[in-house]
Amino acid sequence: MMAEANQYMFPYKEVVEALIKHQGLHDGVWSLLVKFGIGAANIGPSDDTLIPTAMVPVLELGLTKATKESNLAVDAARVNPAQSKAPPPASRDVRLTPHNGVLTGTGGAPIVEAPTPQAKKKGKTRKAAAKAGRRIAL
Repeated sequence: MMAEANQYMFPYKEVVEALIKHQGLHDGVWSLLVKFGIGAANIGPSDDTLIPTAMVPVLELGLTKATKESNLAVDAARVNPAQSKAPPPASRDVRLTPHNGVLTGTGGAPIVEAPTPQAKKKGKTRKAAAKAGRRIAL
């Protein structure tokens, strides 16, 4: 049995790609931004051997605009392309309505009276179903 992983390491570029996708960015070159802090303390192995020490913590990670790709910068259009907004497929259901004594569909075209598969069993036609106000898949 394999041991359970307790660490995952990522190259800078993969971190940038994940942040681009998380932010929903689709264009521009973006680079990893690291915000550092600065601190100081007297540190040593004992109170008699203290040394003034600077500490530089990582405060935040982020993205900043860049001019070209590198090991720290990624083109958002390449790693997170915008999805095209395709129109939803047209419905195959048609609302049948009587119009001037003629049964018409959504576009107003006359519809020939024909029995539906369900209506064949009951002896009903599309026209009868339309009068009842039901939707019928063509």
